Amino acid sequence: MTEPEQSSIWKRSRELDRDRRKKTQELMDEYDRNVYYPAKKALQDECEKGRGHHGGKYHDNGLGWHWFYCQSCGARYDVQQHTKFTVEDDEDE
Repeated sequence: MTEPEQSSIWKRSRELDRDRRKKTQELMDEYDRNVYYPAKKALQDECEKGRGHHGGKYHDNGLGWHWFYCQSCGARYDVQQHTKFTVEDDEDE
C-alpha cells in the first residue's frame, strides 16, 4: 500500500471516529442534562452533608489552582488558588 493510500485510510478512520463521538454526544445530551447530572449532583451533596468528602487524589491544573477529588463521589473539594510566588519573595529568605 502506498503512503497516500495509508494517509487516506488514516484520515477516513479519524473522521469516522469523530462522527461516532459526535453522534454519541448528541444522543446522550438530553439524558445527561435531565438525569445524570442532577443525580450526580445530588449524590455529591449527600456525600458532603453526610460524613464529608473522603480524601482522594490531589490535582494541580498548572494554572494556579489545586484541589482534591473525593474517593466516594468524585466531587472536587478544597479548591484553592495558589499563593503568588515571585522572585523577590525568594530573595527575602
